[in-house]
Amino acid sequence: MAERPRWQQWFDQGLLERLHVFYTDIAPTLCPTPPVIIKTDGATPDTVLAQVSGLLGEAGLTNMATRLTAAPAPESRPELDPQFRPVYDALGGLESFGHPFTEPFAHRGGTVQLCQLGALHRDRAGKTGLWDLLAEPARGAA
Repeated sequence: MAERPRWQQWFDQGLLERLHVFYTDIAPTLCPTPPVIIKTDGATPDTVLAQVSGLLGEAGLTNMATRLTAAPAPESRPELDPQFRPVYDALGGLESFGHPFTEPFAHRGGTVQLCQLGALHRDRAGKTGLWDLLAEPARGAA
């Protein structure tokens, strides 16, 4: 059962499968990295984290993959870092992002905090917004 009414859509397996088909078969150019459906029926949190970590590693995000599996499970949910609060609230807050599930961490000269339904990023210049992997500088770029 979804915690919030708006999140109910993410519990609809048919919708998720139709999105996957749309972005992989019908309009692949709209999403160069197609969405992934991770089967969680009967999975434990550790097996889901292992699957997500593997997919991050395949995408070249080994630093994030390592952080995801190396850190012990928190006793409680992390708080949203204050640096992200204005953007989080302006973009819909809990309804849009869900709860944070990582502490903020350094990534490519900025800071990222992952939430259940999205991620926030603060770059070197202090600009905060949605984390867009495609807009980040290439590896090795200054």
